[in-house]
Amino acid sequence: MFQSGLRWAVARVFGVHHSTVGRLAERYHTTGSSSDRPRSGRPHVTTAAQDHPSRLLHLRDRFRPATRTAAETTGTHHRLLSARTIRNRLRADGIRPYRPYVGSVLTPQHCRAQIQWCSAHRRWTLQRWSRVVALWTNVFGVFGNLVSFYREWLCTIEGRSNSSVSFTHEQTWVRNTQIQFLLLIKISQLEPGKQSFHLDSE
Repeated sequence: MFQSGLRWAVARVFGVHHSTVGRLAERYHTTGSSSDRPRSGRPHVTTAAQDHPSRLLHLRDRFRPATRTAAETTGTHHRLLSARTIRNRLRADGIRPYRPYVGSVLTPQHCRAQIQWCSAHRRWTLQRWSRVVALWTNVFGVFGNLVSFYREWLCTIEGRSNSSVSFTHEQTWVRNTQIQFLLLIKISQLEPGKQSFHLDSE
């Protein structure tokens, strides 16, 4: 259609202006392709040497906000970068930000499982809890280069109607790396038929 001079008809078929069709045809005859010609465009405000540290920062801390990196980075124009620039660089490298989850961590199924666990363990004696701690010691023993192991635990039982169990602070060094285990379990019966359970672990 275009070879016969029907530029308007071609433009009407594709829904564009006839001058657009003319420029594409001229570009094709000149360069052999209808793609855009190479152009310099707007220069980047950061160099590759500046982008590399920013990329490492976000790879090491995936929750690091782009606004924080932008406030600490100066571009080639001797001004602080914008957060949008940092996001564009990270997106070009395939790095997506992680955002902390905001909401309820425990589902109703988790709550039911915790109450069931409390019901099964609320009347455990000190002797039974000591076997659990001993089991943990055996588990830690499977690590190599176990330099030191420290254990401190406390278990108190306050009567039948209101009992609580609190333990432990466990600390070990494995391959010169300090790993801390903190487990605090509190089991208490507030009212008949109602129990509360709290678990903190690091």
